Amino acid sequence: MTLDHGSYMRALLGRDGGNRYPGFSEDPLDGFRGLVFDQEPYCSDFLHGSGDQFRRCVELSQERDSLPGSKRLRAD
Repeated sequence: MTLDHGSYMRALLGRDGGNRYPGFSEDPLDGFRGLVFDQEPYCSDFLHGSGDQFRRCVELSQERDSLPGSKRLRAD
């Protein structure tokens, strides 16, 4: 079971969920800082939990990806 970080955050938090990775910065370390920021408050189930929340996010992401383009844009 795989899910990229952006899709995970979108399924977990919605389109404007407040995650910081990926971001755009001149400082290459900001990408790592953004990833750490996302992991601490949002990814506890993935890092330390049962994985139930992560599995649900995978399902939501797969459902979203199966929608036609215009419906996918409105899915969030």
